[in-house]
Amino acid sequence: MWVDISAVLDDPSDPEWTKKAIKFFDDRLQGEDSSTWIPSVNHTSLHLLKPDSLVRYRGMVQDMFDPEFYLGVYEVEDKSSNMKTLKSGKYQDVASCSPTQKINLESRNNVTMNRQTYYCVPVPAENQWVKEISL
Repeated sequence: MWVDISAVLDDPSDPEWTKKAIKFFDDRLQGEDSSTWIPSVNHTSLHLLKPDSLVRYRGMVQDMFDPEFYLGVYEVEDKSSNMKTLKSGKYQDVASCSPTQKINLESRNNVTMNRQTYYCVPVPAENQWVKEISL
């Protein structure tokens, strides 16, 4: 069950965007079967995972890095039409745009946010039978 969140959360300038994102995932993660449609990084080859998809990981936090600053909302301008749109940088590693667009880093509409990043490692000395029941 793959659902495109961008279809639901299409306006990053909406002040309710974060609440809508939380509700979106809360609604889909209810019930016993929710973990079956979310692929596990521990048990799935990385080349089989779709870009920008929700994944799960079983491990331990080994380290916490300093907060990371990123563009939570950023303005993109189309070079040919000069049309400006806002994009969300939440839940993404990098800000992106098409080859015909450019990111306007000087825009007053840009919103800088921060997030906490963690370094996670597999559970040490985990037996095979534990891995099988945690699928």
